[in-house]
Amino acid sequence: MGLRTQTYHFFERLVLHGYRFCLRKTSRDKKMRAELEERLWEVFCQAQRGKEEVFEPHIFLEKTKKIFAEFSLNYDAAVLKLERTLATHAPLAHVLGERKTNMFSEHWTAAAAISATKIHRILELGTFDGEFAHFLSLLFPDAEIITMDLPDDSPIFVSSYGRGNPERLAKFLSRRKAMLDRPNIRFVQADSFLLPELGLGTFDLVWVDACHEYPEAAWDVCNAWHACNTGGWLLFDDIYLSDTPPRGNSTATRDAALALNRHGLNEVRFFIKRFAVDFSKDPNVRKHVGITRKGAPSARQSEFPPSK
Repeated sequence: MGLRTQTYHFFERLVLHGYRFCLRKTSRDKKMRAELEERLWEVFCQAQRGKEEVFEPHIFLEKTKKIFAEFSLNYDAAVLKLERTLATHAPLAHVLGERKTNMFSEHWTAAAAISATKIHRILELGTFDGEFAHFLSLLFPDAEIITMDLPDDSPIFVSSYGRGNPERLAKFLSRRKAMLDRPNIRFVQADSFLLPELGLGTFDLVWVDACHEYPEAAWDVCNAWHACNTGGWLLFDDIYLSDTPPRGNSTATRDAALALNRHGLNEVRFFIKRFAVDFSKDPNVRKHVGITRKGAPSARQSEFPPSK
């Protein structure tokens, strides 16, 4: 057992012991007990995370450029194409502004880089508001783009992102409809588990940004790999590399993507999702994007030996 794991279990026992002791000493007041439980959980999470490392965005930028180069992608050229595309298209102009703020995600840059390769068909798992599918339609005007999300009446769809609020839902659906109103975009509403039964064919680029929990993340990664053509691209969003992500989040997408490495199927590499300090200074909160090219030789395959 490694030092980090031993420390994790030590603090777990310490906090849980303190939790039980304090509850015995408090009254039966439910509000007080709830507040205590929340505070103890915060202490537990802090103990797991430890001291935050010094975050230097320029170092992560160089790492990202290096990963792009491993796949023969030019990061700097991609940034220029990204900015040029967004600057000339008003509906997505706000994304260009986000490059100077906290929310911009580097998967947009990855898509711009991949646009230098031959792409005929694209699959997106997880449409959300349709903005990224819209961007893909601009980058790949001659490609067929299929974006897939849950039906509007799905309980999971309605209960997430505040869509249980009728006004918020109406605004969301209106925005999505506008974003998907492009001649080369086809919107499919179905559970991604059913992808093999839908007869949608194979793709040159598959972007996976649906549910990030287990088992959904596992079947999405599996289905994406099978739906991707040899030589095609696979991208996976919102990956926590830390074993202790924020409460309510999961490493399921990371684990499923690394299974491709471990079984010698592909080498998935991970680059930082956001360079903003507020989002990425804590290594446990920091998100990444996974990238691989199906069938590409795996120089690091020996680091992930097949499971026995």
